[in-house]
Amino acid sequence: MAEDLFDLKLNIRRMSGLKGIYRVVVLKNYRMIFSFDDVSIYLLRIGHRNKIYRNIELLGSLDFLVSHKHHSE
Repeated sequence: MAEDLFDLKLNIRRMSGLKGIYRVVVLKNYRMIFSFDDVSIYLLRIGHRNKIYRNIELLGSLDFLVSHKHHSE
């Protein structure tokens, strides 16, 4: 999954200072911020580029999303 996810055409960038969190351009002025593991992609935010990065440091407290693996299976 990660190989397809990081295709250069998608222009996905790692969010600096936020472990395991990435952003991708959706249309010209919209961004999607997400995380993923071996099984799933987790949409954390989607919005206009002028607003999506506000309070972005709050995503740093979501380490549980980045570090979890589906242990309940």
